[in-house]
Amino acid sequence: MALVKHATRRPAKKGFRAAHAFRAAAEASAEVAVVPKDLRTGFGLKRETFSRLANFSPRKLAQLEAGARQTPATKQRLAELERLRAALSEVVKAETLGEWMETPNPSFEGLKPLEVVERGQIDRLWRMYHQLSSGEPG
Repeated sequence: MALVKHATRRPAKKGFRAAHAFRAAAEASAEVAVVPKDLRTGFGLKRETFSRLANFSPRKLAQLEAGARQTPATKQRLAELERLRAALSEVVKAETLGEWMETPNPSFEGLKPLEVVERGQIDRLWRMYHQLSSGEPG
């Protein structure tokens, strides 16, 4: 994280503090960078399939894996997926996670977990994780 020195102590213009706070929050979240290729291989997915999960084009994912700069939104999405991968690895064998993501699941009305995420229903995977990890009946 880069430090910014202020040359003067003049009162900040309206909106400056909010913009500075936003930048600081973005930089703080950037401290824990997720390496896209490592995340993809952690899920056990091919590039095209992972791009669907991450909602990135295959081209953008290839660029990210080659070291392209990550926007704050990209960093956030990768961090969210890393949290999901880590959680799912507690209830699904890590080496079978990719296969599990691409297999129709009766808990999701026959949808593949990947399709559940693509439909914007990732909360259903989190609910399933919570039920399995807590022993709560489903």
